[in-house]
Amino acid sequence: MKRSITVVATVVLAIIIGGCSIAGTWKTVKVEPEGTMHGSPFQMVTFTEDGQYSASHQYGEDLRTSAGKYKWDGMKLTVMPAEGEERVYPGHWNMFTGHLVLSHQAEGEKVTATLEKQTAAGE
Repeated sequence: MKRSITVVATVVLAIIIGGCSIAGTWKTVKVEPEGTMHGSPFQMVTFTEDGQYSASHQYGEDLRTSAGKYKWDGMKLTVMPAEGEERVYPGHWNMFTGHLVLSHQAEGEKVTATLEKQTAAGE
C-alpha cells in the first residue's frame, strides 16, 4: 500500500513539474471584461524552452510586435523585451483546461486574458 501511494505521488509530482512549461505558441481566446481586447498583453505569443519569446498584440488599429526573454514561475510571467520595460503578469496555467490565464492593469482596471495553446500542423 505504501509503495503504491509513493508511486502515485511521484507520478503526480512529475506531471506537475514537467507540465509547468509554457513553451509553445499561444493565442488569446478571451479577455475579461469584454471589449478590452486592446488590454490583452498578447494576441499571439511564442515561448521557447530556452527562455525567449516573440509576440504580437493589437494596440488600437496597430499590430505591434515584441521579442525578448521571459521567466515563468508558475504564478507570474515576467517578460523582458529587447526594447522597452520589463513587465510582470500574475497568472496561472490551468492544467484541467490547458489555458494560460494572465492578469494586469490596463486603463485603471484589471484585465484577465485567457490564452489557448496552439497545436502545430500534423500533431
